[in-house]
Amino acid sequence: MSEQAASFAVVAIFHARAGKSEELGRQLLSLVAPTRQEEGSRLYHICRSSADGAEWLVMENWRDRAAFDFHMATPYVGAFMQQVPLLCAREPDIRFLDIASPGYPGQAQAPAPASSRRADGHETPE
Repeated sequence: MSEQAASFAVVAIFHARAGKSEELGRQLLSLVAPTRQEEGSRLYHICRSSADGAEWLVMENWRDRAAFDFHMATPYVGAFMQQVPLLCAREPDIRFLDIASPGYPGQAQAPAPASSRRADGHETPE
């Protein structure tokens, strides 16, 4: 199985309780930096619905299931998950997806870790 075929995506949709959307957003955004440093993390974005400010979406791409399982076992994800019932109106809708499309042309590997990228997204020379 190729590296591309082994990777998978996760999409999680969170619906904030009334008055809790800003706090939910802060908590979700606090996960970005440590998650992007994890081995096996290929993409991790937090999005907020343009139509519903209480709806937040997490888009993730992982090298494999083991990398995702490691992520879920980290202390910062555990601490966040304990806050979910207080911040969310209902259980998050979490979907596991197989990646069906090929990668971008010329992008044979996953992007470099965030620590080796400049603010404009380009890699720093070694």
